[in-house]
Amino acid sequence: MPLSKNKAWFRRKSFGFGWGLPLRWQGWAVLLVYFGALWLGILSFSKHGTGTIIGYASAITAIFLVILFWKGEAVTKK
Repeated sequence: MPLSKNKAWFRRKSFGFGWGLPLRWQGWAVLLVYFGALWLGILSFSKHGTGTIIGYASAITAIFLVILFWKGEAVTKK
């Protein structure tokens, strides 16, 4: 369930689908952890092949998207 704007970690884009830059420090922390986990995963799994890297990146991205839906600004109906 998305949060109202005053408690959201991520700003809703004004057009299109998705979120923009984080609004709070928690959002910045999640974003940095996401990119750090991707970078470390690519370095760690590079010797296991492309399929392993793609699977790992997909899993990390899915977790990140769940956090975005959970802590991002709610969709506003106009």
